[in-house]
Amino acid sequence: MLRNCCRFSSSLVVALLVVAAPSAFAANSDIRLNSVGYQPARMKVASVLTTSATAFSVRSAIDDSVAFAGTLSGNVVDAVVAQSGRRLDFSTLTTPGTYYLDVPGVGRSPNFVIGDGALNEAYLLSMLGLYGWRAGSQVTVTWKGTTWHHGAGHLRDGLLDYLGQVGVTREATHGWYDAGDYNKYVVNAGVTLGMLLKAWEEHSATLSGVPLWLPEQGGKFPDYLDEIKWELDWLLPMQYSAADGRVSHKLSGLDFSGFVPPAADCPAHYYAPYGTAATADFVAMLAEASRAFTPYDAALATTYLDAAKVSYAWLVKNPANHDADLSAFKTGGYGTTDPDDRAWAAAEMWETTGDAAALKDFETRITGMGAKGVAATFDWGDVADLGVVTYLRSPRSGKAPAVVSALKTAVVGAANGLVANHDASLYGRLMPNHWWGSNGVLARSCLVLNAANEVTPNARYAEVCAAQVDYLLGRNQYGRSQVTGIGVAPPMFPHDRRSGSDAQGAPYPGYLVGGGSSATNWSDIQASYETNEIAINWNAALTYALAGAVTPSAAAPSFEAVTDAPSSCGAVTTGGTTGTGGTTGTGGTPNTGGTFSGNTDGTPDVIDDLEDGDLAVLPQGGRKGRWYVFDDGTTGTTTGPLSSADGANKSKHSVEVISRGFTVWGGGVGVQLNKDGAAAWQTYDASQYTGLRFRIRTKTATPSTFSLMLVSAQTQPESKLCTSCFDHFLATVQATADWQEVILPWSAFRQQGFGSPLSARVEPSALYALQWQWGAGQTVDFELDDVAFARGPSPVAQGGAGGVSATGGKSGHPITTAGNGGAAGAASGADSGQVLGGGCNCRTSRSGSELGGLLVAFALGLSLLRRRTGR
Repeated sequence: MLRNCCRFSSSLVVALLVVAAPSAFAANSDIRLNSVGYQPARMKVASVLTTSATAFSVRSAIDDSVAFAGTLSGNVVDAVVAQSGRRLDFSTLTTPGTYYLDVPGVGRSPNFVIGDGALNEAYLLSMLGLYGWRAGSQVTVTWKGTTWHHGAGHLRDGLLDYLGQVGVTREATHGWYDAGDYNKYVVNAGVTLGMLLKAWEEHSATLSGVPLWLPEQGGKFPDYLDEIKWELDWLLPMQYSAADGRVSHKLSGLDFSGFVPPAADCPAHYYAPYGTAATADFVAMLAEASRAFTPYDAALATTYLDAAKVSYAWLVKNPANHDADLSAFKTGGYGTTDPDDRAWAAAEMWETTGDAAALKDFETRITGMGAKGVAATFDWGDVADLGVVTYLRSPRSGKAPAVVSALKTAVVGAANGLVANHDASLYGRLMPNHWWGSNGVLARSCLVLNAANEVTPNARYAEVCAAQVDYLLGRNQYGRSQVTGIGVAPPMFPHDRRSGSDAQGAPYPGYLVGGGSSATNWSDIQASYETNEIAINWNAALTYALAGAVTPSAAAPSFEAVTDAPSSCGAVTTGGTTGTGGTTGTGGTPNTGGTFSGNTDGTPDVIDDLEDGDLAVLPQGGRKGRWYVFDDGTTGTTTGPLSSADGANKSKHSVEVISRGFTVWGGGVGVQLNKDGAAAWQTYDASQYTGLRFRIRTKTATPSTFSLMLVSAQTQPESKLCTSCFDHFLATVQATADWQEVILPWSAFRQQGFGSPLSARVEPSALYALQWQWGAGQTVDFELDDVAFARGPSPVAQGGAGGVSATGGKSGHPITTAGNGGAAGAASGADSGQVLGGGCNCRTSRSGSELGGLLVAFALGLSLLRRRTGR
């Protein structure tokens, strides 16, 4: 057990943050296999963690009859994952049915299917994941009887401030959220659409007839292209103009948002300055998309190609690499130099137009790249393979024979290396290395294998590609599927703001998590963004790997949307006239529990409105205790808790904390609920309430993010009930310069996952304290006011009737019946109230302020450093 020794600035000492390393993920069985199913005509191999068994059988899941009997391979020592075992090959079993593997002395495996449509479900789910990422649209996802839904988010136009047009806006909806965050990045869109369009080029005859769960189902375009078009509709406005081919590197907030639903994520998004890598990827995507859409809408295809031509012409005139200036942003960097991007752009322009200059451009660039021109494994930072595949497949004349020959040799050589790695792995993994997002790399390498198979037909290439799908669906060192919603023990806590802020017990389905950044450190913990985040480039790779296994029997049910409530971020902006600042809201009907005005001691719901200035909780509802601060014991400083003389709603007081310089896990401020001086901690029964509410603001120049933690008998050792304690339920809160009212139902709180909880959800009947915690390296100066319990139905925020935005368009929060009276809208048209969903377990920065998994870092030994790429 590891202990983080905390230093407290008061005599009220709490033994906090004792963390125990969680046990390894227990597999359902020591038999590891594709837990979804196999096609009859493909290789079928599993792995078993035994060195003694010699025989196995495949039995019917219906009557246990033996359908196949076989002999296990010799012992395989996989030094990469430090496991030994044997392989089971039952490839010759082709009879459709549902089966399980039986290994004497080991046991039986999970059931699996053999049949032509065995992988259709996985393919459909991967595409459903892309739909679930849609920005600017309400989303309804139904899977196996459960429905997930979120309202349309990020409907406001993007600001062009960093393109030299302060206060000017441009349409910014559509597109897919990039990953577990709500930002959109052109460079990562490049490898994503590149893989999806390659899948379409290879398998359009099949994919065009497979319906997907989409609002556009059965419309003008095949459903597959409808989903791609949603991303392209966002991509087009990223070009500076029809006369200026530069392309913005990304569209994002200035910092990562908290774990809130899309419709509640209100900070402005900005167009970032251009980069040449993003500009080249833009060219490649739109040139390739033009070919895909030509049979269905020639005018739209021309629009795509015209935009690509403008940007390609700009690149030709400006041959030097130019990195985007992202100094104002703390969101993902996706920094990369442009030689590979320019090569890909040239290949797609040549293939679409036949332009000889573009052909020469590609051949010159790819030859100059030498060994870097073909990579066995690649991702967004090295997309030359996409251009190579386009070039080799092209039926156009004019290619230089020497370049063709060299590239064919390089592709086959890369594929042969992947085959050799596969053969050495107990689980058939095609590369021994692990890094951030390596699950996506495994699936994406199918492009290289397929290209090699076209150059030199060899069944082994297809087998190794199929083995990567097996790995991702359960035949791996964890014995767990890596795709949410499907397979044995799929991920339950991905690093995803939608899943982390809704009330469903399971995450949104259809997402491939990034996987271990080392051979054994994958953690199904929301805080572990390094291993458990989701991202469009990984999902697109999975879709590509599965596309060749789809059969015409695939079908999708009819799409039924759920009606949205209005966004809590105010009305959509359209770049309208300049406003004059917020107008006073008319308020709402008082909450049934009391006025919660912040100017009096209020009702029994109020824990502390801070008006008496004594930093003790209000003596009502049986509560007692004081405010306190704590930290990680390093050389940082904390001032507070202070009784500040400026509270919310023009009240007299709030509590203020100023802190900086803590380097291990950070610090926090808490309020006790039932502690009398030096007496032992006692629990407080809050089961009559539905959640918590409070007001918060920051005095720092940028928003600050905190984790609100529930210290309870479920997770605190004083109760003597938990066996692996300090796995507190928590939610994430973002503070801005304006007072925000935060309302969190109990269902918004989630655990990090390393402890042994008493139940899967918060039990508010036994709370010790509330704690707002900040991360290592974070500088905070913030105030809290009107801390209270919520009562009645799931609470919603209250606010003004809608201020007029100074940047154009209506803004503000709709009046609700749960409010206590509207406040004046801010000059920016901001809400006076905000619902912040919860479930964030992340407390270490990806970018300097997004919170990540500090406790997890100690418990698991994860590095949880910033992305090595700056993302």
